[in-house]
Amino acid sequence: MISRVRLAARLSLAACLALMPVGMAMAQEAGGYVCTMQQLQQNEGWFAETVTVRYPVNGNEAIVKDAVIDRFAQQTIFAKVETENDIRITFVWSLLTKDKRNVPGQRIFRLTIRKADLSAAMVTTLPIEWHDGNFRAEGKCIRRK
Repeated sequence: MISRVRLAARLSLAACLALMPVGMAMAQEAGGYVCTMQQLQQNEGWFAETVTVRYPVNGNEAIVKDAVIDRFAQQTIFAKVETENDIRITFVWSLLTKDKRNVPGQRIFRLTIRKADLSAAMVTTLPIEWHDGNFRAEGKCIRRK
């Protein structure tokens, strides 16, 4: 005869195994945004034309992909959700880059998407040792399901 503890343990394990495909399917169904950012000469190429954000991933994280990330990181970059409310969602990530003098530094990127019209604003903040200034771009996003 199986004790109640063992029976409960077996039922719990069976329930977890039965729900595992559901959790994995939910993780694979992450939606997100594809944003097209304006290309201005004064931004010196620090904004990619297309920025893809897969969200949600691991709770309040997202995966960000664009040509600037491909150039400097050659790997997946995770962004944190800094703000999410009825009006907007803001993703923040950092990237180790080099300036035009080949000086390395951690560059911070912030992408804010307004939920009502899916307009986007992207800002990049430079390391203190760089003197080139910060950059800003506007764009438009589409929701990805």
